[in-house]
Amino acid sequence: MNGFKVTLLFSALLFVAGSVAAAVKVELEDKDRFPGDLLEMRVSVSEREYVRRDLNPPRHPHLRLLSEQSVPVFVNEESEYEQGWILVYQAVEPGDASLGGGVLFYAGNEDAEGIAIEEKRVRVASFEAMLDHDEVEPLIPEMDRKVRSGLKVWIAGTLLLGAFVAVVWGAVRSKRGAFTNEGRDSKTPSLHAEIERILSRKTISRLDAQCLVREYKMDLSPSSLASLEKVAYSKKGETQAVLAQLEKELAR
Repeated sequence: MNGFKVTLLFSALLFVAGSVAAAVKVELEDKDRFPGDLLEMRVSVSEREYVRRDLNPPRHPHLRLLSEQSVPVFVNEESEYEQGWILVYQAVEPGDASLGGGVLFYAGNEDAEGIAIEEKRVRVASFEAMLDHDEVEPLIPEMDRKVRSGLKVWIAGTLLLGAFVAVVWGAVRSKRGAFTNEGRDSKTPSLHAEIERILSRKTISRLDAQCLVREYKMDLSPSSLASLEKVAYSKKGETQAVLAQLEKELAR
């Protein structure tokens, strides 16, 4: 019987020692909330000995517990065993709420006496009541109306700027093409004539491809130019594919 009492006393001393050694921290941002807002509470406990604990989270009728995420035990910078929990609540009703009743206990032994965590107070403010009047409320608030009006002006300005850039770019391309054609030797045959000459031979050399790219780059379609560049400057070009593309170019 005496041995049994000694065992109980030893266990109680171990529990007290473990509780004293445990450092519990509770973090919650101190600011007013409104109904519907979310708030995050972080709970952590660090101990010199390896202990796995579970958390009975704090609760309050005006704060709905949405999620509970646990952080596994790890060794922190102080060489202590630390674990934690992230609790997300949603404010339901306005008023002062006290998040309390949270308890840390040994994992798998919820009936044993645990460590009560610090109680945190939360203020949930009410939305300001609007003054009663006989005027019809606008469907769109004044601020939203100004924002939407500004957005319309911004969209219209963006469209006009895009149209202006397109016109300028088209003019630049036209001038570049005209400059290229004027700078071309008058004896240089037309693109169609060159393509007909190459198709008549049913083959195209790398030199032919290079000449077409150099002389008629502005006149060729993007797909024809890409096919010719593969033959002219790499070994990946396929002659028959290029000839087929030139036939399409001739019919364009």
